[in-house]
Amino acid sequence: MKKKVLLFILLLIFPLFSCKRKNAGSNSVTLVKTEKTLSFPLDSETKTLIMTLFPYTDSEGNEYLTFQNERKNEILFYEMNTGNFLYKIKPELEGNNGIGRLFGYYIKDMNNIYLTSMSIPLLSLIDSTAQVIERINYGIDTDGVELLVEGAISFLYKPMIEIDNQLYLTNLCSRHTDTNPVSFTVDMITREVKHLPFEYPIWPVSHDKSKQASIEFYLSRCFDGFHFIYSFHFDENIYVTTPDHQSVHKMPIKSKYIRQVEFFEFKTSGNPMKNEIENPNYGNLYFDPYRNVYYRMAYPKNEVEVNDNFIELWNYGRKFFSIIILDRDFQIIGETLFPEYVYNPGVIFIREDGLYISSSHVKNPNYTDEMLTFDCFQLETVNK
Repeated sequence: MKKKVLLFILLLIFPLFSCKRKNAGSNSVTLVKTEKTLSFPLDSETKTLIMTLFPYTDSEGNEYLTFQNERKNEILFYEMNTGNFLYKIKPELEGNNGIGRLFGYYIKDMNNIYLTSMSIPLLSLIDSTAQVIERINYGIDTDGVELLVEGAISFLYKPMIEIDNQLYLTNLCSRHTDTNPVSFTVDMITREVKHLPFEYPIWPVSHDKSKQASIEFYLSRCFDGFHFIYSFHFDENIYVTTPDHQSVHKMPIKSKYIRQVEFFEFKTSGNPMKNEIENPNYGNLYFDPYRNVYYRMAYPKNEVEVNDNFIELWNYGRKFFSIIILDRDFQIIGETLFPEYVYNPGVIFIREDGLYISSSHVKNPNYTDEMLTFDCFQLETVNK
């Protein structure tokens, strides 16, 4: 019986990873802006610079938009459909109930909110009153492997994922360790911390041991119910893994707007930050469970003005971007290029009625720092 089940599973997954995958054809679908918008008012202490934003649905089906105030240890809750502000959860910074500087979170339910902290390898469990229930230090796993601080954030989309009482988190890359895992798990029952076997790929600049790491190791990760899928910012390939990360398949997913990625570190002239935001590379990867597709961000080569605020442009999504659309077989079925200085591709969420992208880009003519705004996009078939 076990052999029959194994054969059935292999028959299911073999077409997915076959090197002779059927070509689904490019440009068969596109993302089209609808009339639907959502707006969330901000108080004077909260800015439109958002690094961590996740929708949350409670056990009764009520939808909320939640995001972190980057200036404080605060998670804000809004009613999704009305945009009405509800309340804030404020974890303490220091003391017996402190969690350090908040940098990412996962809401299992309102009595189980997991927080990641900046600069310290600490996973904290709090309730809705911000009372610390437990702290888990993940700095060294059960095999003695050193794990580095990494936030469960959305600006680089890598949410904490829960599967069968295991929390899956990402590990920060290091050029100085023999074992360099991309991900690790925390057992929610035993609290055991264990790294997973998939390691960071080697880039042309990886051999420079003079620094810890740089943005060439930026990654995004999503989970589709069966696989983890990784998108590294300077790799046209994506990496599809089983939950145990024992099996890893590399697949080329190339933007039609990017001839090839370029490592800005090889540039010997120009402003380094300007080089970064003009450099072609890839970005976040999302799975849309309502339409059974994946979205991969791509940043074509561009030029910005020498007097621009380069850090601000980086934080708000650069100049322009495209979204590559993949079907469940990881075939490219379309790619949509978005207009300059209108949307922030780092502030996105997915609902049943579409893909919501923040229009709160600082160079958008309609920008206001008093409101976080979103436009809804839907998939449409391209008429050929």
